[in-house]
Parts: sequence; structure tokens; C-alpha cells
Amino acid sequence: MTEQTIPTLFQRYAILVLDLLLVLIVTAYTAALYFSHAGAAAALNSDSVMPYVLFDDLVRHRGRFDAWVFPEAPFWLPDQLLIWGIYAAIGNLFHAIYVYAVIQAALYLLAVRWILRLLHESHGRIVWLLWILIWLITTAIGATVESGWFQYFHSYVFLPNNHAGTYLGAVVGLGLLLRGQRRTDNTTLVFLAVLSVGMLISDRLFALQFIAPALLLVCLPGDQRWRRWRIKMAIVLASLLLLSEVIRRLCDYNFLGIHASGDTALWRGGGGAVMVTRDFATLASTDPVSASYEFIAFGALIWCCARAWHRRNAISIVDAQQKFAVLGVFVAGSILLPLVAVVVLARHTALRDFRYDQSLALSGVMLAILITPAVIAVWQKRSAHIIAGAIVVCAGILAATITLEPERLFDFHTSQLACIRQAQQKYQLHFGFAQYWNAMSRMAQIPDLVVAPLLPNLKPHAYLNLNLDWFAPSNKAAAPSFEFIEESGLDPALLDTAFGTPVARVICPESKLRIYAADTGLLARLYLRESWLADRRLILSGHTSVPAAAWAKIPAQARADTVVVAGHYAIPAVVLAGTAYKTSIRLDDWPAYGIHAPTTFIAGTPFDVARSKNIWIDYQLQAKTRDAGLRWKVFALDKSGASLRTLGSGNLPPTADADQRELLNFATAPQDTDALGIEVQARGDIDARVYALGWGNPP
Repeated sequence: MTEQTIPTLFQRYAILVLDLLLVLIVTAYTAALYFSHAGAAAALNSDSVMPYVLFDDLVRHRGRFDAWVFPEAPFWLPDQLLIWGIYAAIGNLFHAIYVYAVIQAALYLLAVRWILRLLHESHGRIVWLLWILIWLITTAIGATVESGWFQYFHSYVFLPNNHAGTYLGAVVGLGLLLRGQRRTDNTTLVFLAVLSVGMLISDRLFALQFIAPALLLVCLPGDQRWRRWRIKMAIVLASLLLLSEVIRRLCDYNFLGIHASGDTALWRGGGGAVMVTRDFATLASTDPVSASYEFIAFGALIWCCARAWHRRNAISIVDAQQKFAVLGVFVAGSILLPLVAVVVLARHTALRDFRYDQSLALSGVMLAILITPAVIAVWQKRSAHIIAGAIVVCAGILAATITLEPERLFDFHTSQLACIRQAQQKYQLHFGFAQYWNAMSRMAQIPDLVVAPLLPNLKPHAYLNLNLDWFAPSNKAAAPSFEFIEESGLDPALLDTAFGTPVARVICPESKLRIYAADTGLLARLYLRESWLADRRLILSGHTSVPAAAWAKIPAQARADTVVVAGHYAIPAVVLAGTAYKTSIRLDDWPAYGIHAPTTFIAGTPFDVARSKNIWIDYQLQAKTRDAGLRWKVFALDKSGASLRTLGSGNLPPTADADQRELLNFATAPQDTDALGIEVQARGDIDARVYALGWGNPP
């Protein structure tokens, strides 16, 4: 490449303004194009709208942050914070989705520009403009293909909560690394450390997309003048990586997200490699045009890496002959390390798992690097102007030839949502259930409705993106009364078995709504299917409560999620009964534990419920005769369900018309206790309502 004249300060600012305008045009068009096709569905799925649901819950509904269960990667930076700022300023979900897509895509393009300009002042901009042209064309082609390379690798730049923010952080981190290599100052080290801390808290993928490739880059042999700075950088990055892993192992704090579930064995017979190879072959056959581009771009990356290896004894990021070649080393590491990780850990199960390897998009930059010398040889000083003009012309041609339907984002599921809103007004609906991929989407578009997510087996989708207050309220005043279920994705026969027959059905365009009476007690019925809810609440906040109807000894006494005990009990009768285990067990294991009670509490580590003295009952009681009332008993059980000893008993005092929480006082359980049995007996003439039973540290 031949050297060009370095522009003046005024020219630099003029070029920057023009480039910003160019980026705005390109990203505004590509975002509109994406949402005109497959992007409408992707933008409104439950994962993508999660930041908006979280904002509505925390800010508009005054929900509690510590009630939320976040995924393994909670995506705090930049996804959540950027969306919250946009959503707070705009207020409209659909406008916020579009603005976020434009801003994140623009930040991505500008970050690549920054990197290339750091590598080479004049040629870097030409490479960047060539890459923008390539990116524009491939995006326009890919956005119209329902299942292709673009959808599974490149489209995430327009969406949150899909590791695109982490990828953007890796690009910005590379820019800081190159800037620090040029200046060798400690300020850059501080900025890079702060970025790394934020990104590692948000998404551990940052370690593979940036920290490991950066360590590889700074450890390459090079100019001795930069050796001390590279050593400091390597120490900082390695220390941050180690510290983040130690914190995750020692701390179960929900802010960091839950740990990855499932088997994490280091190798599974090559099954992951087979699935990755199969899915690459699928994309190559279904989208051959994009596949050809991807293979050529990756070939350019290999060439740059080979050149860096050939000149390894003279490599320096400030060496003009090796600047772009060394970039290829980082890009290769950022692509290959996540790919190897998903293969080794068998995290790749479907095409959508290619989202872990969005760095593949940077191979297009390497292709632009290869083309640049030929472009400069032909157009010389006019190269940048000609390419910029070509980008504008290309955008105009694409806009004229490919249909733009940005209103599709606004119209997606419109008829279904209108039907739900009508039912909401007619039946006064507030809380309901739906399959996960519908639940969050419905809440994002109908913010005054809570739609708790269920799995196909009708257990709560309680492992990520969930507010436990929807299922496990801290007190009876916050307890929701679920009134409807959206059938889409759920088995109607299984719904009948689990929740009973609805009082009404509303036929909507996409699925039916099942309407239930307020006294059905859907939440209590859910607890009969899944006690993990109480366990998770206890672990997160130190206390939990369960609807009393889930403990009802006589099902007929259950009203909604409350047990109603009214009448004359000449002979004392057990009205509530259940078992609280100190370690989690599956419902399928009940017979092995000799459990005959109709319901059960399940609590888990680190709280030892079998030795806990903090158990309470929320209730209301009016005793009509002197000897009437409610009497509780707590007793120790072994694994077979046999009683070891009674730990305590007592009477619940009358409450008149007020609700009351009674903390039960009982003896410490013996060491061989595996569970606590709890019973409440009614006697005499009483009018009582028991709302919930709870344990742990009272809120």
C-alpha cells in the first residue's frame, strides 16, 4: 500500500461528520430492511423483549430487583442499560426497538472504523468504507433469506440479549488495546480493565471473544519498546479473567446470572463437532450465495494470519507492514475460541447456537483489507470518495428493488393482541400463564398484564428471565390470582388435568384463551406440580411463602390460593398438612420418601429448613366460641416419612378482622431429621382464612 497525505485537523472533523452521516443512512436502512422481513418475529420474541419487560416491572410497576432470576448471561452492558435509556426517553416499545437497532449497529460500524484508523490513518478508512459496502450488500441479501448465514451470525447486531452487545464490547476492547499499544499509557489500562469488568459481569462469552484473543495478541513477539506495557496488559487481563471465575464460583448472587445448567463435561465423544459441522453444511446448502461470501472472507482471514506467522519475528502492532496482518490473529482467536468452546462443552444443539460466534462477521474486514491495495492502485486519492459514493448509490438501488415494510414490526401479532385486550377488559384479567416464547412478548406489548411463563410440561419456566414474585410472593398482599391461560404451545388435555376446566374459552386468531374463576387457585395448583419455586425464593431472598391452598388437607376448602375454614368442628380436624424437606427431591421420588401428604414444601441449600426455627403462617381468624380456634403442630420426620418427635405446638391467636403473621415457636430438630411435618387443626365454631405458609428470615 502506498502512503497518502495525512489530512489536517479540519479535514479530519469533516471526514468524521460525513462518516457519521453515512453510518446513519446505512444503519437506518438496514434496520428497516431487517424488520421488514424475519426481524419482526425475532425482535418481539421473549428473549429480545426481556429488557423492556424488566424495565416495566422495576420502574413502572415498582417490582423488586431481587425477585428476578436472570440467565447465565444477564446482558447488563450494553444491552439492558442502553435499552432502558431509550425506552425511558421514547416510551413506545416499537420505536424503542427500532432506535436501539440503529444505535447498536451504528456503534458497531463506528467501533470497526476506530480500530482500522488506529491501524492505519489513511488506508484504514478505505478498508472501513469497503467493508461497509460489503456489509450493506450482504445484509440486504441476508435479511430477505428466512434461514441463512445472516440470520444466525450477523442479524443479532440489531437485537438485544443475544450476545451482540458482548461482541460490540470485544470490538471496543480491541480498539482500546491498539490505542494502548500505540501510547503505552496506564490510562488505557484502566479503561480496558473497567470495560472488561463490566462485560464479564454481563456475559462470560467476553472472555472468549476478547480476553483470550487479546492475551494471544499481547504475547506475540514484537518491538522491545512495547514489552513492558504488554506484560502489564497481560497481567491485568489474566487477573480479571481469574477473578471473575472465582467470584462466580463463590457467589450465588443473582446479579451475575444463574450458572449454566446441564452437563458440562469437557468432551462428549465429538457429538458437538458433528452437530456444528452438520449445521454449517445446512447453511451452505440453503444459502449458497452467503456461504460463498463467508468462505472467501474466511480465506482472507487465513491469509492474514499466515502473513503474521511468516513475519512473526518482526511483528509489532505499530509496524506499518504488519498492522492489518496482526489484526487477523485477534479476529481468528475471537472466532475460533467460542466455536471450540461450544463444541467441547456440547453447547451447540441447533442453528441458533451460532450466536456465540458472531465474531465471524469480522472476517469480512479481512476481505476488505485484501481488496484495498487494488482499489488504491486504480483510484488512488479518490478511493475513499468513490467508495463512499458507491455506498450511497448501492443503498438507493437496494431500497428501490427490495421491498421495505417497516410497519410489519408494528403489525406483528396485532389481531392476537387485540383479542387478548378485549378479553382482558371483559373478564378483568390481570395475571395469566402462557408458554415462554409468548409470555414475555405479551407482557412487553400489554404492560399492565402479567403473563408468567410455563414449560410444555406445565411447570414454571423458572430458570431465567423470571420474576419469582409472580409465583412465590413474599406476603399474601402481593399474591397474584391467576385468571387465564393462553393455550398456544401447551397441551389442552394436560391443561385440563393440571388446572381444571375453564369457565370460558375465548377463541383468538392464533390460539385460545382459557378463562378461570377467581376461586380456582391456579397458583396453588402450580405448586402441586413444581415446588422449585419456593426453593429458589428461599435461596435468593432468605424467605419464601407458598399459597395455603397448596397445603389444603381438604381440597374443597381451597378458595383461590387461600384455605377457608368456616363452621363447627365438633371433633378437631386437620385442615392443612404438608412436608418441608431440607434437601430438594423430585415429585417422582415421593413414594421412596413415604410421603402421603397431598402437598409438600421443598427447600434447598444453603438454608437448612429441617433445623430452622423461622416458620410462619399468614392468616385471619375469628373464634365464635371459647374453645374454638386453629392449632398448629410441627414434628420431625425421617426419610421414610415416619415421625421422630413433636417439636412444638400451639394455638393461633384470634385476629378479629385484621390479617396476622404468626411466627411458630418450636424446638430444634434432632440431627437425623430429614424433613419437618406441619399440620393445622380446626376445632369449634370458627371463621378463618389461611393465606400462606412461609419460612426463612421474615421479610
